[in-house]
Amino acid sequence: EFARAHDLPGGVGSDSHRPIEIGRAYVDVAPFVGPEELLVALREGKVTGTLSGFAIHVRTWVDIGRKFMRTRVARLRSTAR
Repeated sequence: EFARAHDLPGGVGSDSHRPIEIGRAYVDVAPFVGPEELLVALREGKVTGTLSGFAIHVRTWVDIGRKFMRTRVARLRSTAR
């Protein structure tokens, strides 16, 4: 939306936390040859994508919690010696 409003070629990015999330967002573009045609194709392209489900985010937070606990336990063990 921002790109179209400002006459810029669009693009998408990823904040994937799991391999299953990779490729869920993309710009569907017409075939092109060279950088100039790429910019035209991006301007005319259609952004497509789907949001990840709630379970992916829960799993990420569980992993963060586990990492935090492992780090915390390791610190406590090293200071207890």
